[in-house]
Amino acid sequence: MHAACAYGPWRVGLELDPNTDRTVPAITTPGDVKHVGVASWSRLDFDEPRTFDIEDAVVSVDGERELEVSNEDVSIRPVASGPRLVDFEAVFEQAPTH
Repeated sequence: MHAACAYGPWRVGLELDPNTDRTVPAITTPGDVKHVGVASWSRLDFDEPRTFDIEDAVVSVDGERELEVSNEDVSIRPVASGPRLVDFEAVFEQAPTH
């Protein structure tokens, strides 16, 4: 997998799998970052939709919004004006040096 910068040319879409060893940190609920298993990933350009076939789940797209769904196709797409993420651990590591 590759790192994706919030200001870079593309974003990353993930298919999750709790039974894999390949993990990434992800915002799972507001203020909560956990390592989640990744079954597959793909690059997403701005305004490029990604569709998921959901049987029963709670969909959390950006860590702030949640939607309970059953037997639905759910589409999401990153937008250039969307929220930005801050790596607080990196900020606090650098703060004493500046």
